Amino acid sequence: MDINTWTSIFSAVVSVIALFPKDRRERTKNQDDVLLALSDAYHATNKYYAYRVTHSRDEERELDLADKWYVVGVRIRQYDESLAARLDRKSRFWREGGTWDKETIRGANIGLDDMWRDVNIQMKA
Repeated sequence: MDINTWTSIFSAVVSVIALFPKDRRERTKNQDDVLLALSDAYHATNKYYAYRVTHSRDEERELDLADKWYVVGVRIRQYDESLAARLDRKSRFWREGGTWDKETIRGANIGLDDMWRDVNIQMKA
């Protein structure tokens, strides 16, 4: 999975999240579940990228990331099936070892930060 695919996935996530009410009191439980799963996957991925700066691959953590992105995909499926399929591919990427080179990882990390900023802008009530 390259940086363009990664960025396009997050653009799609942000577009779905933008449909959710900003005021958390107006969101459904399912919408909150999507946001919680996304937050969990984002923070775990961000931590793993930081870990990888000084450590080699950790297959257990990569499998954990695969599970987290799978959960995001399952929860978002009711809002966008195409996006859910793309998140499933992201899950498979981690399940298969997440073998980006350092340049791509660095680029993806920027995309991750941009996505998180965009989601937070959408969610501030």
